[in-house]
Amino acid sequence: MHQDDNTATWATAGRRARPALLIAAGALLCILYTTLFPFDFAFLVTATGTLPPPVFDWRPFQPDNLRDVIRNLILFVPFGFGVGAYLGLSGRRRKAATGLVFALGAVLSAAIELLQLGLPYRVAGLSDILANSTGALVGQLFYLAAGQSILTRVERLVHEIKPRLTVRRLAVALALYSAVMGLFLFWLQSAMNLSNWDAQYPLAVGNETDGSRPWQGVLYDFQVYDWAMDPSAAACLLPDACSGSPVHKAPVVTCSQQHDLSDIACTSNLPQLTWRRSGGNDSEAWQQTDGPASALSQRLAETGEWTLALTAASTLPWQEGPARIATISDGPNLRNLTVGQQGNSLVLRVRTPASGENGSLPELIVPGVWLDDKPHQIVATFDKNGLTVYVDDVSNAFTYRLAPQIAFFRFLLPVDNWEMGPVPADTWGLYLVFYGMIFTPIAVLLVMMEKAGPQAPRPKKRYFAAIVILLPAALEVTLAATESRALHVGDLVASTATLAGLVWLLRRFVPPDSRPSH
Repeated sequence: MHQDDNTATWATAGRRARPALLIAAGALLCILYTTLFPFDFAFLVTATGTLPPPVFDWRPFQPDNLRDVIRNLILFVPFGFGVGAYLGLSGRRRKAATGLVFALGAVLSAAIELLQLGLPYRVAGLSDILANSTGALVGQLFYLAAGQSILTRVERLVHEIKPRLTVRRLAVALALYSAVMGLFLFWLQSAMNLSNWDAQYPLAVGNETDGSRPWQGVLYDFQVYDWAMDPSAAACLLPDACSGSPVHKAPVVTCSQQHDLSDIACTSNLPQLTWRRSGGNDSEAWQQTDGPASALSQRLAETGEWTLALTAASTLPWQEGPARIATISDGPNLRNLTVGQQGNSLVLRVRTPASGENGSLPELIVPGVWLDDKPHQIVATFDKNGLTVYVDDVSNAFTYRLAPQIAFFRFLLPVDNWEMGPVPADTWGLYLVFYGMIFTPIAVLLVMMEKAGPQAPRPKKRYFAAIVILLPAALEVTLAATESRALHVGDLVASTATLAGLVWLLRRFVPPDSRPSH
């Protein structure tokens, strides 16, 4: 009898601990997203010189960055609360639980800081570990002070709401969510256009329009076309043998160096390029149109696609800024299109409704282009499906798929700007997070539907299985149709596996004896 009482007590404690475990798991996912976005770890890239060596800040406190310290502390409070509640409800003593929560917070923070050493735009430091650990401790103390009362009220509220969550209502919610999310993703796809280009921006070569991003190198020529070339057409602009049809449509703009390599002259559709200097420094002089590049910007905004072909050589293998090779912009933070150099990588920023006014959400990186001082021929094409860059050879192609999987993060960014390399190497983490975010509500609703009424007979379970398979398939087919491309089998497998995994995981939190029986 005594053993039965103990078993019942542990079962009850286990059921009560499940919400705490959900809080801890949700807080952990939020921490990982906020601190490790965009998940393109670059430890191996530093060996080629593409990124500077990682630096760890050993200062225990940064009074000049108090806002970040407070943010880091608050970020770990829910994690400390959830872990502390789980340990407390599982029978751990207060002192032991408090010490364990602090230790787990420190270990998690240290692991994150180590991973941040391989992330651009992230700064790893001791002060972050101390702030995060303190935040976890604050969460545990908050649980000890008021956690039991809060969890009891939440549990009571859930029991009051649960009878109202009928299968029909949950099915309606599932249908509404799927429809709204489908429309949102369709809008993201349509947002990959150039409708927000500003026709008042000038064109500058060799620097930013305010003189703040000089580039050391030679731009021999460039042409801009108002359509996106396929590989066979792009090959005709590169040293490759032109196997396809020659480029049948003249460029909107053609610019080239004069014979003495001192000036760039352009054909029609652009105001005259004249020399500009910043502070009398001739080494940072650049050429810029005397007025806005209106005809070029308006034409590309109308077509929504373009091809840029250029020949350039960098005289310095490492430049930062990014240093501007050519740009249609108005200062360092407003642009239509920029081609530049960051480290030894080629950088492109394209303004769209999804990427923002600076075109840096994300900034597209082609690694290792400027490792030498030889001229390189580059062709970049842009359309609603993304960007493709060819370097010296049509077989040396770099592809960047931007919508909707990448554009989705435009509205959930924990950083001001971020770099993205070519797919799939630098985007697999973003794709997994994307599918996880859009399918989690669906998985929750499916599990709630299973719990809402009597235990589902076999046909109903098969119905749920069909939803798990058909919803991702419908998503991928719709995206392929709107992008006018073939179905990506890898995306279909990843989305289906994500939804199925989420459903399986969430069902583990359903206590065995909480399921109603026939």
